[in-house]
Amino acid sequence: MSIYKSKDLVLYVKLNGTDFVAIGQITNLKPPSPEQQFEDATVLESDHVVDGEPVGLATPGECSGELLYDPTNTAHLDFYAKCGAEDAVPVLCEIRKALTVRWRFNGTPSKFEPTAAVKSFMKASFAIKAYDIALANP
Repeated sequence: MSIYKSKDLVLYVKLNGTDFVAIGQITNLKPPSPEQQFEDATVLESDHVVDGEPVGLATPGECSGELLYDPTNTAHLDFYAKCGAEDAVPVLCEIRKALTVRWRFNGTPSKFEPTAAVKSFMKASFAIKAYDIALANP
């Protein structure tokens, strides 16, 4: 059995222009996870509930996580601005380990929520709603 360590995983996002920017100081990262959509097919004549019929469509899911928020970090500020933009624009994202791409997806930054608490660091939870996903060397 192989053990895959999460150390050195980095989320890169094309926030502005053509260069990828590392979203630093991430403490928790959940890559997008595709999910099949199902429909309830129960009708009045059914003898039992038929609620697991796949409709043939899948959603690519969401990439989310938490980071140690630095209000002077340009990548954090740019990501925050993308979440609040009226004209939400999808961005290309990659999750890499060292220089090897593990996940590549297009998505729209949908949440950046800073928090502050007594006896704790400033943190922020974030989310990117994916609209496609490609696994690369998972």
